[in-house]
Amino acid sequence: MPLSVTHTEATLAAGMIIELSDVGSTLGWDAASPEITRAVDRTARLLGDNIAALTDMDALESVAAWQAWEAACKALAARYDVRDGDQSRSRSQMYPQADKQRIAARRASWSFLGEGTLTTTPIVYTSNPYRAIEVVE
Repeated sequence: MPLSVTHTEATLAAGMIIELSDVGSTLGWDAASPEITRAVDRTARLLGDNIAALTDMDALESVAAWQAWEAACKALAARYDVRDGDQSRSRSQMYPQADKQRIAARRASWSFLGEGTLTTTPIVYTSNPYRAIEVVE
């Protein structure tokens, strides 16, 4: 199977669903879900270009995975455990695992997001900031 050299918003959304696997299924998401559409839009904004115009597939797919997991964690944060008689399902247990995936995906995408700028400004005191303050009553 040839490797993808470009993505459209639709193929990127489908890739996000594949990335989320069972978590996406549990949330009831597909490639057209609003949460995934928002994650695709956020990916495009972070990379500063139209999805179809991007040529660095590693960067695109890495940032997309991060945004997919961000969306999943947001949705899972409000999940709760369900119990019916002797059967139960612990949906809340999915959040810690999804959060681990989110953190790993975020770290993997950092190298693709460009270099930030750090500006430092020296603090200049006109007098000694450690001097004793006289209290006048």
